[in-house]
Amino acid sequence: MASQQFSQFSQVVLGLYEAAHSKSMEAFQEAALELIKQVLPFDSAMWGSATMTDRGIDIHTLYLHNTSMQMIEAYQGVKHLDHFAQDVAKANHKTIQFSAAASRNQALHDFLIKYKHMHGLITQNLNPETQFVQWLSLFRHDAENACSEHEVMLLDDLFPHVMQSLAINRKLHVEHLVEDERRERWSVAIADHHGFFYHADDAFLELLAKDYAVQQTDRLPEMLRQITAQLTDQHLGEHTLLESRLEGDLLFLRIRQRVLADNLNNREFAIAKMLAEGLTVKDIANKLHRSPDTVRTQSKTIYKKLGVNKATQIASLLLQRD
Repeated sequence: MASQQFSQFSQVVLGLYEAAHSKSMEAFQEAALELIKQVLPFDSAMWGSATMTDRGIDIHTLYLHNTSMQMIEAYQGVKHLDHFAQDVAKANHKTIQFSAAASRNQALHDFLIKYKHMHGLITQNLNPETQFVQWLSLFRHDAENACSEHEVMLLDDLFPHVMQSLAINRKLHVEHLVEDERRERWSVAIADHHGFFYHADDAFLELLAKDYAVQQTDRLPEMLRQITAQLTDQHLGEHTLLESRLEGDLLFLRIRQRVLADNLNNREFAIAKMLAEGLTVKDIANKLHRSPDTVRTQSKTIYKKLGVNKATQIASLLLQRD
């Protein structure tokens, strides 16, 4: 790599890692593509993850640059004919260049022409055991602007940094879901709707195994995939509390050891906080517009669930849940 080209490459790599720390998760991928464009011109792009199947790619996550979902919908009809995607999966190195003119199928050729994918580059990281792939496709609209072998090697060198900076950006986002003072109690992970992990703390997997049958460490257990698909944000197990939050194509998860305060429902937890603050049964009844007898009964239930008999013992137990 010539001196000037190396300098430009280094600036892009540095920019990727800076953007990973400074950009929001929603803004990072667009910023990353604009950085890549400085050394590798393209007109549109498709960036995501998928599983390779006999019928073509089964998309898990997807980011589109200067193109539309209409293109993706049209691609579903020809993905089984996409020999370029199959070629990159079989290639000795992970990046290839392609041209619409080299299509071996008329339907695929027509699709590429319609959406102006005249030339392009595809790079990927494929797990041969699971056929899970993370990829980036860059497209050029000008039929006279073919991709060179140098550009193939350039994207091949850039892609590991692209994916590492994306992983950093996502990890920072999931870390922000847990406040610093509570970080020791929670372990975090990121997965897609197929259950494949993009990040998972070792402690997350250890805690997960206490309540769920973890057969593969690269994805969520099947039962948990079904539970999280129901969009409930809390899953209370015998030993753990798991919280999930869906943002776009990604599922952000955090898990901690189950504590006594998790046995309280929301109403009981609210009353327990008031008891811990020193309010009397009468004070709480007035505040909630309920009868003192009702609050007194609920208070007895709270004490029993927490295994204590004094209001002064409640506060420290509630802090474990907050």
